[in-house]
Amino acid sequence: MRVALLFVLLTATTSTFADEAPSEDWGDFLINNLTTHLADNVFMVNVEQEFNLNNTVTEALVNGVPITLETEFSVYTESWYSSTTILELNQRYRVNYHALSQQFILTNLNTEKQSSYSSLHKVLLSLQQIKDLPLVDKSLLPQDEELYIRVRNRLDISALPLPLRATAYFSSSWRLKSDWATWVLKE
Repeated sequence: MRVALLFVLLTATTSTFADEAPSEDWGDFLINNLTTHLADNVFMVNVEQEFNLNNTVTEALVNGVPITLETEFSVYTESWYSSTTILELNQRYRVNYHALSQQFILTNLNTEKQSSYSSLHKVLLSLQQIKDLPLVDKSLLPQDEELYIRVRNRLDISALPLPLRATAYFSSSWRLKSDWATWVLKE
């Protein structure tokens, strides 16, 4: 009797954990490289990144749900006892699907510039590189401290339509983001 009960408990526990494990459609967001350079006394940043959407997000997008992808930048100083953020900057993009034209529309929310693409793959390829993004004027930064820049990308759940937002907050399929990647801010 005890052996049968133990078998039932183990089977139930295993199936519970199997349901919670990530499936093959798991999205992956990455920061692959970051470089900075000085142009006219302004720090410019270049980023190589990847937004790989999972099946849940892709299906919602194709069915009319706009998504917002964001690249977050933070410049900070660090000492043995604290970290001080000097500036934060977000580069935001909205992607939506226009069913009538069968086009994906990419809108840079910082500039309101729009582009259209025939496939989601082409949209995501266009987001792989950010080139010469003005970050901050050098004169606004402390001159006597080593400065760091960190960057990550993510899907902005708070920008989803309200009926979907509550579900998305509790679903790991919607919590897509990269880890923070950190570099020294260099001229």
